[in-house]
Amino acid sequence: MISEKITTLLSAFSRVELNRFRRYIQSPYLNDQPDALPLFDVLCRQLKKGETPGPIRKVTVWEQLYPGRPFNSAHLRRLTSDLTQLAMRFIAAESERNEPLNEAIRIQKSLGKPEYAKHLAGTERQIAKYLEENPQLSPESLLLQFQSRDISFGHNSRGSGS
Repeated sequence: MISEKITTLLSAFSRVELNRFRRYIQSPYLNDQPDALPLFDVLCRQLKKGETPGPIRKVTVWEQLYPGRPFNSAHLRRLTSDLTQLAMRFIAAESERNEPLNEAIRIQKSLGKPEYAKHLAGTERQIAKYLEENPQLSPESLLLQFQSRDISFGHNSRGSGS
């Protein structure tokens, strides 16, 4: 049977999330496994059928992916694992996409090189503006504010020659 990890994840995605995940998989920058997209499509078809509420058979999936080729359980397991990892990274990316302050702080942290100084300043202005416009002081926002200032201090310390 196909790993429950991937079928459970895909079953939990909304139609919009499935469409976005399909586009995510299509990116060669994010996915270097060309057979992940066909596997995703096969699994989605199997999950949509509704006739098979139980586990999906590996051989059924293999025959749809590689008609005429002898079944290779290890290859299919690796491919399923790769798709599961892509799904986990997609979930993380979607989560970050919905939290602009987290994303801005991650970008700020990445702009430590001196040649990024102009971009760093712009990102820090964005963070300050976001914090000003969203004055709620939840523990998470306070932690993010602290992290941003800590990153800024680190960048400034390295840039001043200290």
